[in-house]
Amino acid sequence: MNCSLASKRHNEYTSAVLLRCLHLRFSLRHRVGLAIWTIRSITRKEFITVALIGFCWIGVVIYGSRDQSGKRRDGIAENSAQASSDSGTIAQDRSPRQPVYPPAPPRPAPPPPFPGTPNAAPVAPEPERSVSDAAKEYVTWVERYLPSGSKVYMYPVNTRLEAAIINADLDDDGVAETVVVYTTRKPTAEEGTLTLMLGVLTSEGDKKALRLQASTPLAGEIFFNPQIEGIGAPFAVRSVTGRNRPEIIVLSGAGASVGGALQVFSYDRSGLTEVARIGGHFFRVRSSSRGKPSVITAQSRYDEEARVYEFKGDKFQETGRTKR
Repeated sequence: MNCSLASKRHNEYTSAVLLRCLHLRFSLRHRVGLAIWTIRSITRKEFITVALIGFCWIGVVIYGSRDQSGKRRDGIAENSAQASSDSGTIAQDRSPRQPVYPPAPPRPAPPPPFPGTPNAAPVAPEPERSVSDAAKEYVTWVERYLPSGSKVYMYPVNTRLEAAIINADLDDDGVAETVVVYTTRKPTAEEGTLTLMLGVLTSEGDKKALRLQASTPLAGEIFFNPQIEGIGAPFAVRSVTGRNRPEIIVLSGAGASVGGALQVFSYDRSGLTEVARIGGHFFRVRSSSRGKPSVITAQSRYDEEARVYEFKGDKFQETGRTKR
């Protein structure tokens, strides 16, 4: 009887000690030691009973801690919503999954409109130029003896159009030749202009017909206006070599910005011979005393000095430079 009572009290004391170990915040080593001591001092049935009681107690503790943390979160959310409603704003979701970014800065004001370029001064229209009826008839007659499809070149002079045709005795035989500048065909829209041709036609029979005696391509596509003995003429017949026979002077190019080439040709029955080809933007042909060659000056718009050309032997050659 006494033994049974002592065993019963021992078991109760052991269970109380085990539950106390689980409840108090002992260190891990103390808890393991007490648990081993308790297990050795109780029977299997008592151990199962104590283990079930311990597991139930652990579940109650875990469930109670989670319930308390949930209530704390609900209280914080209610306080935040109450503060937002008091300030007149809507509470925002501040969970970690939806971070709150600061509002974007306002867009800068657009730049002021570009003032634009001032209106350019109106360009004076080109004057209307025409060819007299008599000149048209003569040009049509000359074109009959040029290659098929060729047209006499027309260039502006003041308020009229001038045909590039000159009659002069080039070979000193007493009979005038017809010097003409022409194009071989009508240019297409893509081409715009064509290289000019220089031709010499001679009279046939009773001078009622012409024949193309010689021709050669020129350097450019349009005429320039050099100073020739003080008279602006891109196409002229003058004696510039001192041989007492006139030469053909023609100045052509691709445009005023590019410049052009002044060419001088002599003619005899064998054909045309080029005695000068001088490039530049500004030209002047100055006549010397009778029987002496002329002096040609040429200058590019990019040069400070003008080049001087004199006739030497059979061609014009550069002999020096001078200030324009």
